[in-house]
Amino acid sequence: MNTQAMPAAELAAELAARLSEENLGYERMLELLREEEAALLEGAVERIAGLAGEKERLSVRLRDAAARRSAILTGSGLPGTEQGMREWLARHPGQSSGVQSEWQRLSARAEAARRQNGINGRLVTALAQHLQARLNLISAATCANGTYGPDGSTRFDRGPGRLVRV
Repeated sequence: MNTQAMPAAELAAELAARLSEENLGYERMLELLREEEAALLEGAVERIAGLAGEKERLSVRLRDAAARRSAILTGSGLPGTEQGMREWLARHPGQSSGVQSEWQRLSARAEAARRQNGINGRLVTALAQHLQARLNLISAATCANGTYGPDGSTRFDRGPGRLVRV
C-alpha cells in the first residue's frame, strides 16, 4: 500500500483505525488470558483447551491487523516497526493526537498481555510439575523396579505380573 500520496489527515485516520482495531483485539486477548488464569487455578482442563483455540484465532487476527498497520508505515517510507510508528508521530504532530493516544493504549495493552501470558505460562509449568510429582507418587505406590530415565526423572517398570498360589 503506497500511502505517500495520501493526505496526512486521511493517513492519520487510517492509522488510528488500524490501531483501534488492534486495541479491541488486545482487550479481548487480555480477557481470554485472565479467563485462562482462572481456569488454570481451578484446574478446569476442558475450559483451558477451549480458550487455547480462541486465543489462537485471535492471535491470527492480531497479526493481520499489525501487518496492515505495518503496511501503512512502510507505504509512507518508514519501517513497519515501533520505531517507524515513533517516526510517523514525530513527523505529523498536527494529525497525530488520535494516533498517539491509540498507540499508547496499544503499547500498554500489548505489555499487559505479555505479562499475563507470562503469569499463565508459569502456572502451566507449576501445574505440569505438580501433576508429574503426583504421577510419580502413584507409580511408586503401584509399581516395582523404580529406575531413573535419561532426563533424571524416576521411571517405573511394572515387570511381569505375579500369580499367587493359595
